[in-house]
Amino acid sequence: METLFGVLVPISLFLGGFTAIIFLRKYENDERMAMIEKGMEPSRKKKGNGFGTLRFALMAIGIGLGILAAFIIIRIMGTTDEEVTGAIYPSTILIFGGAGLLLAYLFNNKKKEEN
Repeated sequence: METLFGVLVPISLFLGGFTAIIFLRKYENDERMAMIEKGMEPSRKKKGNGFGTLRFALMAIGIGLGILAAFIIIRIMGTTDEEVTGAIYPSTILIFGGAGLLLAYLFNNKKKEEN
């Protein structure tokens, strides 16, 4: 039973992801065709300000620092208690990930003020 479960989960995840991508592309194409029929000009690519990449990068750095900080805290405490480690890891990951997002927000505001 466990081997069947171990095989079906990856297959169903792959098929579900593939199906989602196909349907998203289909609906995007239908939306563009409707815009063309109404005489509107569909934009080729949505313009972005590149802020999403900075936000993701700083959040990823924050999460990595959160994991490292949790590891260091647990080593300093010298505990192997599951309740303690189960509370430290998520809290430090959320704190440092949030700090990364806050830093990205501050960078974005500074850039907007300069323009």
